[in-house]
Amino acid sequence: MKLLFIFSLTCVICLVQPIFSAQNSTLLFVQFVYRHGDRNPITLYPKDPNPESAFKGGLSQLTLLGRKQHYELGKHFRSMYKNFTTFSPSEIAVVSSDVDRCLMSAATNLASFFAPNAEWSFEKDFRWQPIPICYLPQAQDKYLRDGSYCPRADEEQKRILNSPKGQQFIAEHKEMYETLSYLSGADLTNWTQAADFYDTIFIEKKYNLSVPSWVEPYYEELTNVSNLSFFWEFNSPLMLRLRGGPLIQRMINTMNDKISGKLEDLKFQVYSAHDTTIAVVLNALNLFNMIQPPYASTLLFELHEMPNGANALRMLYMNSSRPEERIEEPHVLILEGCSEFCPLSYFINYTKDLMPEDWEQECKLDKMTNDQKFSVYWIFLFVGVVITSMGVYVVWRIYSRRQVKCAYNLMPTN
Repeated sequence: MKLLFIFSLTCVICLVQPIFSAQNSTLLFVQFVYRHGDRNPITLYPKDPNPESAFKGGLSQLTLLGRKQHYELGKHFRSMYKNFTTFSPSEIAVVSSDVDRCLMSAATNLASFFAPNAEWSFEKDFRWQPIPICYLPQAQDKYLRDGSYCPRADEEQKRILNSPKGQQFIAEHKEMYETLSYLSGADLTNWTQAADFYDTIFIEKKYNLSVPSWVEPYYEELTNVSNLSFFWEFNSPLMLRLRGGPLIQRMINTMNDKISGKLEDLKFQVYSAHDTTIAVVLNALNLFNMIQPPYASTLLFELHEMPNGANALRMLYMNSSRPEERIEEPHVLILEGCSEFCPLSYFINYTKDLMPEDWEQECKLDKMTNDQKFSVYWIFLFVGVVITSMGVYVVWRIYSRRQVKCAYNLMPTN
């Protein structure tokens, strides 16, 4: 019933009359959030008939198809914005998640998107130019990694999992979990574990590798659970604030810096990330379609100046299922109560509850996890034992010396 309401609401939103139209607007700035391209499985399940050697490049790595997908996507970006950029390296900034598949996707995308014109070419027959790609360590990346260190988010994730609605959803698929756990050797008890298992099976089917016959009766149900895991994973205001808020906040701050003149040359900001990154942003904006973002899917945030001088935000979603073959026209995303060209002030107000005032404090980073407390306990215990032992030894030495002196003083002299 809740899903029907969401889909109905989306249809109603699409009928809202626009506040601004595209006529005579001036494009100022574009931000991209895209998923990496096709990759190998992250892990294999215990009874997987396929060895790791079946996956060229290694587990979790970007495949040749994934590179092709992002190269084609970059060409599409170039076509979309060819009249907006001079392809100067100063016009683009790139931030990637700290994993190979995201870094390589960004590099491949840039190879076609920002291939240099004559002015920026340094080799006559080589249309490529170096573009810096920045990243944060995974544990510290609150913008692009839903697994960055945030104890409160971990606690909230467990609460969602154990909530009555969460347990009800799990119970609806209990028979599938139990059967697939027994046959695969994997521990499948919730939607996250099911999604991980589905990911491996999906890739193995795609590449015509060995897939046990017992998977097929459950494949449709498994696909459905995997898709919905991207909703359940962030199904609370707190999770959206802690996992989606930092990136949305960063994008708003960047747009404000562009408007104020701090980023005079910059025209594109790119974030090379994951399906979960796109899903949490769409969930936070109440625009998620309950389908896993496919490889190379992209959210675009275009900042426009309207004829009356106001700034507006236009949001697009590109989710072609086969971007290596054909990139479909992007879907226009319309925020509830707004229009295609939504006033930036409306967007900022709409997302204000998602903005952490102090993310580290809200994540309780100043408090230790149980594992950390356990480790510190043993460290202090070890140090205490060492200090006590040293103290006992020192006392013993002092006492021994005093006994010798007394004995020496008491010896009769001749």
